[in-house]
Amino acid sequence: MEIYNRRKFAFGVVFLFLGLSSLILGFLKGFDVKQVIQTILALLIGASEIYRSVNREAAKHENIEAKDERNHLIKLTSKSRAFDLTQVIIIVLMFLFLIMGKQSGEQVFVAIGVTFAFAYSVSMLSEIFSGIYYERHM
Repeated sequence: MEIYNRRKFAFGVVFLFLGLSSLILGFLKGFDVKQVIQTILALLIGASEIYRSVNREAAKHENIEAKDERNHLIKLTSKSRAFDLTQVIIIVLMFLFLIMGKQSGEQVFVAIGVTFAFAYSVSMLSEIFSGIYYERHM
């Protein structure tokens, strides 16, 4: 058996180990619905990753997909749109909680609004600094 993608193989072995250890613990301590679902998912993910790492055609196909420029463009565009949407949601929640805090007089709502303002500030600073970084390195 030859391994064509070592990273996927290691990832699969870890997930397979997690699934098997969860299965053993389930037999020893008893199963609940959440643990059964997690065990099944871990075993399936582990087995599929190991299969894809030792199958030449699957590894070759994934390597081509990873290097495809169109996939990179889609990934970058979706991350950019998600970041923009997150910033808008943070602004809306910030104003909502600040208005609720002002109307009700509860300091908790004001604190939550200020936390969202801080999160928005961090996102703006990270956007500015990453823009400066890529301006210099491209």
